[in-house]
Amino acid sequence: MQSKLLIKNKIMEKVGFFEEKAGVKSMTRLSSFILLWFFLILNVLYFIGGGKIDYNFITFDLMLLVGVFVPKVLQKMVEARGPELTKK
Repeated sequence: MQSKLLIKNKIMEKVGFFEEKAGVKSMTRLSSFILLWFFLILNVLYFIGGGKIDYNFITFDLMLLVGVFVPKVLQKMVEARGPELTKK
């Protein structure tokens, strides 16, 4: 059973960490979370192994961060446009 909150005279349902809304799991949030942990662990292991910060390291890190956050941004943009994108 989901608990409910009253915010500004509106009843809001609490959702889990990986849910878009009550009962709807979000694969995008899960994949972003996994990629973020991969990014952090990879950087820690790189520095422990004596790696240095150079152009290739920064480029690779930026590509990983884009891979972490861009899918969620794109999903929000598609949701905001709504049914217009699904019309044929």
